[in-house]
Amino acid sequence: MHYDVICIDLWQTLAESPLSAIQSMADLCALPVKEILEDIKRTPIYLSRGDTRAFLEDYLTGRGIIMPKRIALLQEWEESVRKAYITEQGKAIIAKCSATGSPLALVSNVDCYGFENLPFRDDLLRHFPRRYLSFETGICKPNKRLLELIREDHSAIYPKMLFIGNDPLDDEAPAREVGIPFLYPSEVLKKL
Repeated sequence: MHYDVICIDLWQTLAESPLSAIQSMADLCALPVKEILEDIKRTPIYLSRGDTRAFLEDYLTGRGIIMPKRIALLQEWEESVRKAYITEQGKAIIAKCSATGSPLALVSNVDCYGFENLPFRDDLLRHFPRRYLSFETGICKPNKRLLELIREDHSAIYPKMLFIGNDPLDDEAPAREVGIPFLYPSEVLKKL
């Protein structure tokens, strides 16, 4: 089936990154990793630009983590970005979606450092001529304005778009709310 555009989320849909920095931060702050990941999503600096590095700096400073430990954790986060990779499932999703002949759009809440330092950045640029990255658009998921922007850029209609993502709140809910068909990564190879 051909779509006006297929929107594909980056993290946990196509790619993975070690969460070692987040785990270390959770250990240091005596908090569960899930709580920190949820805090990230609610922080204005993240919501406006997807700026994970700035969030980490603010979060650690606000919790009274001293400078040497903050620097070490930020360096660990930077290292985890450089160790990110496209999963086998991600490669299969790109191949399956490309085979439809539909335009592909990469969607991600990501900061400039996080995108520019990905080891597979050039592959993403090759497969996704249109990218909707929060640090470039100034819009983070789940803001429906992002979906409007993609629709406008592709002269698309919502029912003829497809969104592939992993998060029920950030990906699925806004897509379904405006009438965009949605698939989880595990469904793509079976249903597309």
